[in-house]
Amino acid sequence: MDPVRRANSSVRDLPTRSGLCGWHPDAVTSRLSPVWLVLIGILSVQFGAGIAKSLFDEVAPTVIVWLRLVTSAIVLTLVARPVLRNRSAHDWLVVTGFGASLGIMNWAIYQSFARIPLGIAVTIEFVGPLTLAVLGSRRPRDFAWVLLAAAGVALLGFERGELTWPGVLFALLAGAAWATYILLSAETGRRWPGLDGLAVASVIATLLLTPPAVSTGGVQLTDPRVLALGAAVGLLSSVIPYSCEMVALRSLRPAVFSITFGLPPADALTALHDADVTVIGTATTSAEAAAVEEAGCDAIAAQGSEAGGHRGTFAGGFEAAMVGTIALVPQVVDAVSVPVIASGGIMDGRGIAAALALGASAVQLGTAFLTCEEAGVPDAYKQAIVTAREDGTRLTRAFSGRPARGIVNRFMTEVEAGGAILPFPLQNALTRPLRSAAATQGRAEYLSLWAGQGVRLARRQRAAELIARLAKETEEAVVRLGG
Repeated sequence: MDPVRRANSSVRDLPTRSGLCGWHPDAVTSRLSPVWLVLIGILSVQFGAGIAKSLFDEVAPTVIVWLRLVTSAIVLTLVARPVLRNRSAHDWLVVTGFGASLGIMNWAIYQSFARIPLGIAVTIEFVGPLTLAVLGSRRPRDFAWVLLAAAGVALLGFERGELTWPGVLFALLAGAAWATYILLSAETGRRWPGLDGLAVASVIATLLLTPPAVSTGGVQLTDPRVLALGAAVGLLSSVIPYSCEMVALRSLRPAVFSITFGLPPADALTALHDADVTVIGTATTSAEAAAVEEAGCDAIAAQGSEAGGHRGTFAGGFEAAMVGTIALVPQVVDAVSVPVIASGGIMDGRGIAAALALGASAVQLGTAFLTCEEAGVPDAYKQAIVTAREDGTRLTRAFSGRPARGIVNRFMTEVEAGGAILPFPLQNALTRPLRSAAATQGRAEYLSLWAGQGVRLARRQRAAELIARLAKETEEAVVRLGG
């Protein structure tokens, strides 16, 4: 089998492990695609909102929201059975804020539904997460999407007869709470495993709304019809969508998880394998490669000294581990039994063919893609790469406190001359504001211009064009090697 086909088959055959944790979504997703699951979740939410809106003439919105939260809290608590012992004060602070944002988000949007059309309320609510997404992005084109969304909201506002200021303001409050919910969800997920955080947050949201719901609902809360319809709203608006999204997300999980610094924690590696995710570790010596394999990783990225960005060295000194890709790859291949991915200085098909000839199962390219049109790095970064020479990069600790290869610039030179560099991650945190400002202003002299020694081979083109060129060049190089 020729090297290119061998590489393709090796990448497809990288080992994966089936789930070991009882329930697995494959039984569902084998019959129903993730796209349909998401659509079912969306339709379920809208049906739930439609039922809720039809009840507003006889039941207060606060009561409907409370019944929805009660239903979801009960179901999620029974499913997740969250562990509450040995929780820190910060854990409880985070999940309480998460629960408060969940309660306010649902309460405010239902108040809006009671005052303005459902579609307009949801459109205005989207301003919250959309604004959050834009604030977290540095690409100018993202602001165009904000302008388009704002134009859509403005067009909806022309229906003066159907809009009221209270309804609009409640929708905006729901959007702000939604943005807060998104921000706190990541921190909650880090501190509360699985569904524990969402279950506890649902209980907190229910408790917060209980006093106004009881005072507003009164005897309505003893009406079996109201309770049944409230439970239906809870199932349609919370339980079914959450379940569909969970299954869809699990089936759409990343196929590969790559680790650059050190060995993965045993519990994290187990969780990834339980989710049928292939784990790739990084090694800069054959001894590190053996340790990565022993830890249970499914493949190893052999990082040569030519590679751009942070060094993955974790066993021994960085200087001793500066082994070139051509020397490193065959030694790592001989030291381990799992597939090896060559990394460092590879920019075209000739480098790919050479890596495959040395025994690599696949290659990893980074710098070559940074100059593509689709790359999210600043234009100043791209221009610095295409104008750099092979001797224009070096290892530095100036930006992050950890050795990394980048294009030499003013910041690197002056900080290194000063001699006072904090250890990682303190130096990284210290320089982040400067790097962010430099990216906004297009000041390459203050950017961390991570790049490998193959910079002179970089081209400005689209990613699809680069892939086609790499495939063509590799085939040509293999033909030349074959004589």
